Amino acid sequence: MTKLHARPLTLLLLIASLGCDVKVNDKGFALNLGRADATDEWTRSYQLPAGGRLEIVNTNGLIEVNGSDGTGVDVRAERRARAGSQDEAAQLLKKLDMREEVSPTRVKIDASSATESSGFGRNDFDIQYHVRIPAGLSVSFRTSNGAIRLQNINGQITAATTNGGVQADLSSISGDVTLATTNGGVRLDLPTDVKANLDAACVNGGISIDDQFKVNTQSDNSRCRVSAALNGGGPRISAATVNGGIRIRARGGRQSD
Repeated sequence: MTKLHARPLTLLLLIASLGCDVKVNDKGFALNLGRADATDEWTRSYQLPAGGRLEIVNTNGLIEVNGSDGTGVDVRAERRARAGSQDEAAQLLKKLDMREEVSPTRVKIDASSATESSGFGRNDFDIQYHVRIPAGLSVSFRTSNGAIRLQNINGQITAATTNGGVQADLSSISGDVTLATTNGGVRLDLPTDVKANLDAACVNGGISIDDQFKVNTQSDNSRCRVSAALNGGGPRISAATVNGGIRIRARGGRQSD
């Protein structure tokens, strides 16, 4: 049997000739098999009145939303395209059309359909949204492959993803809240004195609720379905997942640290 031994330099030259991105450091070398990234930032600011509506539709990537004391909506999107070379990735990124629908009472940002018309494949791009919003809006955030994180926002809220978790830390509830995912968990942090009607359901997973909320999970509830009026009831909170658990935690308490 004949054994072939390639010198390290010869091997690196061979790999490079095949169009691979070779990075050499003190730990050896790493391969990026013909893939390169191009990134940029897309920013917008909008004015919406109390009761106005904001919608963001994403396909690949995180949506992170924080409450603001101001009156405006600020959106920063970190965009990344991937291709066989840096130039190709940069050209793809230029084709990514962020579609906006703007009226005095409604803003919708949708990059999901734009990526299809621009020739992007499922894994050729991702967008991470970082959003700041005032209280009192009706909001809808949707993504397919990524997490959704909400912090100190107040209004009517819908947050849904397919592959990723949903996390929300809310200081108060003034409108209905819907948190849903297919493959991932749901975690919701609430003040213990919140007034709301809770409806939590999962298929493959469990539901955990901190003792401070005094929810009797042994009566009409089960491991995968809990309905309860918190502090007499109020706006509806719906938390649902297919493959994952649901955790309702006391905000600011020992169990939510």
